[in-house]
Amino acid sequence: VARQHDAKVATYFDKWDNVFSLVLNRNDRILPVDLVEPDGGSGWKLAGRHARLLRKHRTCLQRSDRAAFLFQNWCGNYYHWLVYHLPRAYVLSRDCPGLPVLVPTAQQLPNVVALTLPIFNLGSSMQIPLHEGVISLRECVHVTMDLHPPPELRAVSTRLRNAFAQPWRTSPRRIYVSRKAAHWRRVVNEEQVISLLVDYDFEVVAFEALDFAEQVAICATAEIIAGAHGAGLTNMMFAPQGAIVVEFVSERFPNSDYYSLANALGHHYAMARAEAVGAVQDVAYDDISVPIDTLRPVILRAIALQHVYGKSATKMAM
Repeated sequence: VARQHDAKVATYFDKWDNVFSLVLNRNDRILPVDLVEPDGGSGWKLAGRHARLLRKHRTCLQRSDRAAFLFQNWCGNYYHWLVYHLPRAYVLSRDCPGLPVLVPTAQQLPNVVALTLPIFNLGSSMQIPLHEGVISLRECVHVTMDLHPPPELRAVSTRLRNAFAQPWRTSPRRIYVSRKAAHWRRVVNEEQVISLLVDYDFEVVAFEALDFAEQVAICATAEIIAGAHGAGLTNMMFAPQGAIVVEFVSERFPNSDYYSLANALGHHYAMARAEAVGAVQDVAYDDISVPIDTLRPVILRAIALQHVYGKSATKMAM
């Protein structure tokens, strides 16, 4: 937990209402806060849109006493909010109880943000509006941590599961996370994939069609979660420790986020090889095809592992 006295927070919103904020010291130098992206400039010297913002608002600063800086870049993204931001909210609620948090006002908060902040004692009564412009603070508090810290992620997982899960549902589930409605990273041979998985008692779930409480409840007893790289796999956070995560990974985009998250949560991880289809310039957006002959043995190994660890995992979910 870091504290900066006589700080400023400069904020602007892009055309999609994504928030971009920087914390500055009394000399208008950017503090190296995790996950922020300076708009232009070299190193930590202020430049670009943030610099223009500071010049424009130099004589009309909004002022406050003490506040926490939590809403960093891409805070409205489901994965970023749950995995990068809520562990910081947990630390603030644990180590700095009663400290208000700066909350952006240009956008309506995504539902998952509005629902989860009160769980960490950061509801509306603990929020200071963060408008586009510059706010001056006597003391600004922020949390710096490694990506995917196991103790904090597991604490967040437990709190959210206790708040939203349905304790009467204890039978184990096998979940396939569909991306059929996504704009990118779709599984083009999904019908074949589903045909294989339903033979092994997988449920097909489109998380974007469900509210947050339903997503937590579904995953609270999930012992196998399979799907392509994407936000839906973030819901492994609500599975009992020791669940098996099977990620479909394109050879062009070997991103390690969900491998790292699974390890931090104490889950088992398996990768199913996928092939890029209609490759685009940004490999993160490739649609993929999953060869059934290579997927089947991965699923069978996951089921065998479930039989070994399943009883203890289900007990933990109760």
